[in-house]
Amino acid sequence: MKSITFLAIFMAISSYYTALSTTIPWYMKDVPHMNHKWYKANCTTIRYRQYARTFIKQAYYLTVTQKSTDIALEKIDAELEVISDKFVNKQNRAIQKIKEKYDLDDDHFGKHLEAINMINKLNIFMLKQDTVDPRRHDENLPQAVKEITCTLLKKNGINPLNVKLLALDEKEIDLGLQGQAILAMNTTKENPFSHTIKLTRNYVNEYHALSNCAHEVEHLLQQHMMTDLFVTEYLQKHRNISSENLETCTAYKKLKKSQEQQAEIFAALRDPDVAYAMTKERRDYEYPGYLYEKHYYYLTTIHMLWTLRSYIASVQTHGTFKATKEHLNTLMERLIS
Repeated sequence: MKSITFLAIFMAISSYYTALSTTIPWYMKDVPHMNHKWYKANCTTIRYRQYARTFIKQAYYLTVTQKSTDIALEKIDAELEVISDKFVNKQNRAIQKIKEKYDLDDDHFGKHLEAINMINKLNIFMLKQDTVDPRRHDENLPQAVKEITCTLLKKNGINPLNVKLLALDEKEIDLGLQGQAILAMNTTKENPFSHTIKLTRNYVNEYHALSNCAHEVEHLLQQHMMTDLFVTEYLQKHRNISSENLETCTAYKKLKKSQEQQAEIFAALRDPDVAYAMTKERRDYEYPGYLYEKHYYYLTTIHMLWTLRSYIASVQTHGTFKATKEHLNTLMERLIS
């Protein structure tokens, strides 16, 4: 009896500190990957554990809120920033691995990389400006999809008239593509690059549409196309590495994976509605070769933190009792949906 009591106390304490930790919990470290058969089952397990974490974190932040709601909000924002930094560093480490793999000169490669980062910033600046040459969107793309994408672009300060929206063709859809962000060179000095987002016309539901549009918009915001173009062209010019050979490089695969992760993690960090849509989408569908259970864990963590942030803000406005009641009702509705 004593051993059972001790075990129960140990598990309770373990669950408490696991819930409050910003590092990935022990039960996620050995989750099997790249096994489509168990993906949904694993995500279901993660989902219910995350709701348990939410209840524990709610109790914790409620005690912090008694002292100061501002401190509670600062703690949540700090947790979100930790996740952001993690995925920024993933891409940086992948680029570093490519440099080491092909023995690239630190100074030469570094200066070119700095130049590309400056070009990326300039591209985003140009995308925010008014245009005298608006880009026409594809009439075959559903109006709802165009509205979602344009709204996301506007929320991030991008002028939708600077980005062309196209529908994927049948061949691309048959290949399994859901969307694509494209960068093209122009001959005009005023705007040397043009940006296009291609999207599927077929969506399962509103969450699928929002998460997919946000994914491609984030690729554009992060200028992943430019970074990928730089790495490919640099290695071809200075190491005679073809794009076909580069595709087999483990370090390059990690770079591509980090960009796909960023496209969803950063989009979820920007917008709580997108975070919820991403969790709904990734709960049932992995992204073969790129996004699996650990990615779903981070998306649900971001959604959990956004939910808690909304709860703390509600405590500020409506008081503890009403805010807690509404928060619990929302959690229970989402738990069974």
